Amino acid sequence: MLFSLVLVLALFLSVVLGLAQVILFFTGRRDRPPVPSGCLLAAWSPVVLWLLLLAIGEMLSPVHPTKEDITGKYEIDRNFHPGRQADWQHATYSLEIFHDHLVLRDRRTTTEWKYDINWFLSPEYRWTFRDKGPRHHMVSGGPAIIREWSGYYYVFESPLYGEVVFRKEPGFPLARVLGGAVVVGLVLAWGGKRWPGRKVDRADL
Repeated sequence: MLFSLVLVLALFLSVVLGLAQVILFFTGRRDRPPVPSGCLLAAWSPVVLWLLLLAIGEMLSPVHPTKEDITGKYEIDRNFHPGRQADWQHATYSLEIFHDHLVLRDRRTTTEWKYDINWFLSPEYRWTFRDKGPRHHMVSGGPAIIREWSGYYYVFESPLYGEVVFRKEPGFPLARVLGGAVVVGLVLAWGGKRWPGRKVDRADL
């Protein structure tokens, strides 16, 4: 709580000093002594730090998949319960989510199990089975969506295998990585201007 109050006060002072500098610049009152660079650095540092923390928090926060993100093909994730059983499940079962239904496939047969689904927001897009009747044991319990910073996956409860995890083919979180790189680059550029390297005099050579 105390840290939040100090940060808010620092941001307020930074904005006030920044606006004062802008007003002095555009009103032509350059006869006044300039604000020392150390004061400006102390004033704007909390702003840069705040923006950096916001960017890091956004990059590391769980994703909010849209309906378009969720629709698609899913495979068994073998990393949760590695072993021969997980490898066999990965090679045997898959599911595909459409806009209004879900299809479960077993590669040992041409039979497909289709179930209608309903969408809702809570706060991101989620779905549930429309029919509460019995289903294939691979999707009999669930779904539960688990969101991470780099993606998400679905957890179902199977009476035969226990917990099974379906994950969409992973995609590299390019947007988040590029956004973080841009923010870090801006901060480094700002720091380079505020902390210039020592000028080398010819007499020192």
